[in-house]
Amino acid sequence: MKLFSEILSIDDVEGVVLLSSKGELISWVFSSDIRSKMEKKDWSSLLSNPEELRKIVQSFEGMQELEFFYTDKKIMVRNISPNFMLIVMGRNASTDMVRLVSDTLTPHLRKAKKGKKALGFLKAFDF
Repeated sequence: MKLFSEILSIDDVEGVVLLSSKGELISWVFSSDIRSKMEKKDWSSLLSNPEELRKIVQSFEGMQELEFFYTDKKIMVRNISPNFMLIVMGRNASTDMVRLVSDTLTPHLRKAKKGKKALGFLKAFDF
């Protein structure tokens, strides 16, 4: 999605995933260096039941923003009702800048509908 290029241009932001409230992939984009690494993984073995993802996404209902911290990454989940945006970034990325840019994109992302990239969704997570 071309809109995500603004978020990806922020230092240390690695990718963006847009999900529907039912856990369906709408769109995703990652920087080129990560994309090549993701394509080598066997994602079907990591999440064999798509129902699990739907339950995870539905658990986000009612929240505005969540941040998950890992050793060298962080994930911000933003509620842009009716959808959810996941931003994957390094620990040094400016959360405030990501929040500011994603706020400007929210009106466009609320209109987004499920795309045909659903089969490639599992490539979106690389920790």
